[in-house]
Amino acid sequence: MQESGPTSPAAKQPNAARPGRNPDPVVRWLTLAIAGVVILWLVGILSAMMFGLLSPANAPRTSAERDLRVLAAETQSGKATTQTYAQYVSTLISAGELNKAQQALDEALATAKTDRSFLYAQQADLALARKDYQGTVTAANTAMAEAEKELKAFMANNVKNNRAPTAGATVPTSFADAALAKAQALYASKDYKGAIAAFDVYLKQSPTDSDILVERAQIKLLVGDKAGAAADYRAALKYIPDYQPALDGLKQIGAAK
Repeated sequence: MQESGPTSPAAKQPNAARPGRNPDPVVRWLTLAIAGVVILWLVGILSAMMFGLLSPANAPRTSAERDLRVLAAETQSGKATTQTYAQYVSTLISAGELNKAQQALDEALATAKTDRSFLYAQQADLALARKDYQGTVTAANTAMAEAEKELKAFMANNVKNNRAPTAGATVPTSFADAALAKAQALYASKDYKGAIAAFDVYLKQSPTDSDILVERAQIKLLVGDKAGAAADYRAALKYIPDYQPALDGLKQIGAAK
């Protein structure tokens, strides 16, 4: 019987570990656990970055804050238009920063040579936010007068450049904005007839504003004009069919749709 050759080390140790591998299950488990923790940490960091949770402490938290910063930077650049200043003031008022809004208005009015009606319209809104109703009316009247002057200047410039006076001529939107602020101030002051007249001016420029049609209807009821209120409710429904406040108003006064 032929003898077999020398037994190799691998044959003697069939379970020997390969070089570079640690067979200890505890070590393997710890390695996997650490890797899992690292992966979870990385996922958390990426999620936080995606949702803005790791933004700098002074980063804007809302779109309104972002708009404020952008507009503030524009006004500080020295290149902002009058209407950009007006937009900045409007955003400040919406954010409740009324003192800053007044400061920005004062700065703009000190240098603005065109589109001043937009600044006065914002002055009216600012006074309204402060519940200074007389101040609102005064600023609104100034804004409306300035808007009319701006329209006339535009038409005169058309003539100067051999164009039709009315070519591209429209009343600045500041006129309607000021009229609306005036109407709301007069309403708050319980001057209902004055408020209706101011709403008339606004709606002449923005006739499809169903919210304001309903608001004017409600004021008309306060002065006993039931027919006028019904007409306003129906007009609101013309622009927004099945508009619930208008339907409720008609039901309240017993008028048909």
